[in-house]
Amino acid sequence: MRSSWPLVCGLVVAALGCSPRTRAGAAGVVGSPSAQPATSAPPPVSLAPAPRPPPYGIRPDGRVDVTAREAGVQPPRSPLAADRLARACERLAACVPDTLAAWSLDEGRFHGDARLAALACPRIVQWFEERAVPVADTNEAPAFLVDAIERAPAGCDGVRAAVTERTAFIVCSETGCGWDDERVPEIRCEGSVARFAVEGRSLSRDCARALASCDERSRTGCTDRAPVACDARGLDRCDGDVKLGCDRDGKVSVHDCARVAARCVEGPRGAACAPR
Repeated sequence: MRSSWPLVCGLVVAALGCSPRTRAGAAGVVGSPSAQPATSAPPPVSLAPAPRPPPYGIRPDGRVDVTAREAGVQPPRSPLAADRLARACERLAACVPDTLAAWSLDEGRFHGDARLAALACPRIVQWFEERAVPVADTNEAPAFLVDAIERAPAGCDGVRAAVTERTAFIVCSETGCGWDDERVPEIRCEGSVARFAVEGRSLSRDCARALASCDERSRTGCTDRAPVACDARGLDRCDGDVKLGCDRDGKVSVHDCARVAARCVEGPRGAACAPR
């Protein structure tokens, strides 16, 4: 499975170590095209390149001047229960060890060692939950993934079905999810499923698996958190328990500390998620 997202090794496998890889390129910042009129049989929506919105600036205290709402952060939800996550991880390690190893970006360490993979798995899944994006290169939000594995019958078939690969055109990271290709897709919604047409190639994505809805105006086909422009010189700040920053590419980064049972704390050089 491909790797298209940056990973902070110390947070994922604190005592195990890892060798991070990142995918070159990043999805562009998108704007908000005007809404299309609804009809009984709407035509596919072709999204022209959106203008880059003006970046959020810097507050007088030197911190990035953007709120969680402006960054597209959804209302907070309860953290994943540790026991539920651990049980789901045990089944992932037993049934799809190669997939779990790929999520860690240190594949060789976990191959053939289900116990070690299960031990590292909760930190890996929580890494994505904190950033409020689907797990690694899958379509599944962490909470959806855990629920789907819990509902799966005994055996591995249901666990394998719970993990579906996201199209390579859609890249997700702490700055949100975006369409990472110069070719502009045509998008049609069929319930929660987004159907893409890219130069004769057909793709699909079930937005419900990302705890989102289908949206023909979105470059990703779903109501994902889209990248938002900002001034990269701004320091990180807290908006409640959401840590907001601006990465080197000038995009707002989001860490929802509450999702991992932590709190956001500001310091003289920025902000961080800290244990409660």
